[in-house]
Amino acid sequence: MSATLELPSAALYFREVGSDKEYHAVVEAKDEGYVVNFAYGKRGAALTVGTKTSSPTSLEAATKIYEKLIGEKKAKGYTPSTDGKAFAMTEKAGAVSGLLPQLLNPIEEAEVSRYLDGDDWVMEEKHDGRRLMVAGDCGRGGGRESEGIAGEFAQGDRECLD
Repeated sequence: MSATLELPSAALYFREVGSDKEYHAVVEAKDEGYVVNFAYGKRGAALTVGTKTSSPTSLEAATKIYEKLIGEKKAKGYTPSTDGKAFAMTEKAGAVSGLLPQLLNPIEEAEVSRYLDGDDWVMEEKHDGRRLMVAGDCGRGGGRESEGIAGEFAQGDRECLD
């Protein structure tokens, strides 16, 4: 009696304001090797399918491609939890700050003073390619990464706030 090999597969979900998506990935046997296939799209709609392997490869290589793919999706906030709450059931679950930075959008010159003078808005000038949002006052605040994960300030960040 031969044992059946259980191949890796995952179903991941992501829900954010205006977005409810799913992502599926699986390692499947094909010919004399293995392929990594995926499907993604809006939850409840027809999914777009594709493959990460152009031809069958070894199980070890396919598993490595699969693990990298799943790691990338989880880093973006996809979760195995069907509620799609970002980073649920991951090591980052307890660190979600609820604050999500928004990339810049163009505005009209007449709108500038509203944002500069308003207490509801903050902005930063980006110099080093690192996105870090500040929450709270400098003595008690913490950094927030671009995914909204709470973090600590690096020494250089603390000094520039003084």
